[in-house]
Amino acid sequence: MTKHTKDRIGIPSRKTSMNEPIVFWGANKMINVCRLICWTIVVSVVIQTAPQPLKGEEIHVQGRETLRSSLAGLNLGNVYLSVDTDDKYHGLIKERVILAFHRQGLKLDLEGPYKPGQPLLRLTVRPEPIEIGRPGKILYYRNIELSENVISERTPHIRAWAVTASFGFGDPIVSDNVTLERLERDADELVNGFIQDFLFANGKQEMEAEGGGKRR
Repeated sequence: MTKHTKDRIGIPSRKTSMNEPIVFWGANKMINVCRLICWTIVVSVVIQTAPQPLKGEEIHVQGRETLRSSLAGLNLGNVYLSVDTDDKYHGLIKERVILAFHRQGLKLDLEGPYKPGQPLLRLTVRPEPIEIGRPGKILYYRNIELSENVISERTPHIRAWAVTASFGFGDPIVSDNVTLERLERDADELVNGFIQDFLFANGKQEMEAEGGGKRR
């Protein structure tokens, strides 16, 4: 432990007189203990009286605006679905995604081409070969993102394209291989997580899966 560290934690770095150490340090310790007790009481009261999350994932903070999930009020019927995965399995993965939404009574926009500015839900479970430096290895991307046109308070006259909800992993992992089973499992987890958050944010109940019990 260096001298600098000792000084910061309260060990004196100079010599004191015979009458100084006990009285000086005892008084300071008592003051610090009293301060600690007072702050503990204040923090405890704040925690106990803090508002709890309400239905629809709303949180009311006294003196501030209501905080809501970015999925609250989202009209899925206007959201276009995009699946980014291995070309060989694209059809299979996309069908699983659509079925997952249908099982919860939810429908996405599956008609026609994508319209510019339309909300976009992109599922990514994509293996990508590493061609330089790591032969035989792949980068595996796993996430689901909702992108929309948004208006900020700073520039209310401008619409900006931005990601408003994101689940999964921002960075890829290095792997030897990714099987179809792995792609399906990761796609299910990402999509079901998005659906559960959407239902909760909009005050809806999750529908029961076949065989009883709510889907997890």
